[in-house]
Amino acid sequence: MSHHAGVHAVHAGRRITWMEGDDPMTRQTCTGLITALLVAGTTSTIAGPQDIPADPISNDAVDREPTVIVDAPDPTRSESEFGRQLRDAHAEWTARVRAEQARIDRYQLRNFFGDRVQLEHVAYVVNEIEFIDGIDVGMEDFSRWSGEGHEFCIVDITVNNASQMSNIAGLAQCVLVDAAGNRYPVDEDATFALKLDYKKTLKRPVTFRWRLDRIQPGIPGRAQLVFRIPDAAARTKLGLDIIRQDDSVLVRLEERPADDPPRVERPETATWWIGDPQARRPKPAVIRRGPEEWLPLTKSAHLVTGFVFQDDLGDGRDPAPDEGIYLRVDSLFENRTGTPVKRAGTSTYTITAEDGRIFRTVRIETPDSIPAWATVTRQSFFLLPHSAAEGRLDLLIYQPVWNFTEQASDTYGWINLKR
Repeated sequence: MSHHAGVHAVHAGRRITWMEGDDPMTRQTCTGLITALLVAGTTSTIAGPQDIPADPISNDAVDREPTVIVDAPDPTRSESEFGRQLRDAHAEWTARVRAEQARIDRYQLRNFFGDRVQLEHVAYVVNEIEFIDGIDVGMEDFSRWSGEGHEFCIVDITVNNASQMSNIAGLAQCVLVDAAGNRYPVDEDATFALKLDYKKTLKRPVTFRWRLDRIQPGIPGRAQLVFRIPDAAARTKLGLDIIRQDDSVLVRLEERPADDPPRVERPETATWWIGDPQARRPKPAVIRRGPEEWLPLTKSAHLVTGFVFQDDLGDGRDPAPDEGIYLRVDSLFENRTGTPVKRAGTSTYTITAEDGRIFRTVRIETPDSIPAWATVTRQSFFLLPHSAAEGRLDLLIYQPVWNFTEQASDTYGWINLKR
């Protein structure tokens, strides 16, 4: 096993080709187009609900011709109108995201170990790197070796949700960059082998599924990425290009030099609201319904039979990270339609904490298909920070609606779980 100490980093964006003599310290990444608008079946917004000025009120009476009533077509929006509204909303949201990301980028031009960088609603901190020759997990099919003339570079990274609600993040797009500008993708087989090895040896915590995982606000995730690189590249300055959608930010894989000015941290104000389920389903000032009270909706009815906090998902599976605890909500789901419904198309549950943070389910246990007019049990699991679990918790249940109209009051409802 070989190890290199004091490895330095380079600074490169995905579209930048380094030329000999370039000063990478003056480079910066460019913000690109964000293409994700709809997340988990809801419309994306940014910076929370916006104040919309109301139309002016006029008290002037105006004489008008009698209204002619004609047969009006079905008010359902046409596919072309829906598509136009979707494009307009996408363009508006993208402009806001670009403006916010541009403000963030001013704070992350030169990044080293321990610096917090952010792309959209996800913040990253690169902790350390290590070089090894192989990963032996005790099973031939899963062990991996770098091979002659190559080494594995392990990058340990912490991922945080910088928004106020559960969101999806991934690290699969990350790229290792050497001083010559060569780019190395994640070695997926070696990364999987390392996860098996760490699960057995507990050398480092692994609390984030590097390919795609849901991260909760207030609960950092820890992951490791493995890159297979030539021996010569391992002895050069290295950088990790963190990529999300069309944006990227580069972190130099070295400690900040003593003569380098301290990094100015961007304020950690949560400004990213993506797929906020409360935007069109506002919480009432007083929630009168509690557990053991049926919540009737147009296509279903729900009864919370109980809830419990637990350290894992049951039977020792997936223990909660040190910062969090699982909440299991037990309920009955009644299909009030004459046709079977799939589990994915039933209803969505979210938990709102006392401080306004929103948490989505991390696991749902219920039949895959619910027969017509049938009632089944459902267990919904949420991962919450300890601080959120100690305060008031409210449950929002809503049916999927795929248009821009206002939510009807009988398509969603609130239940107070805990005061």
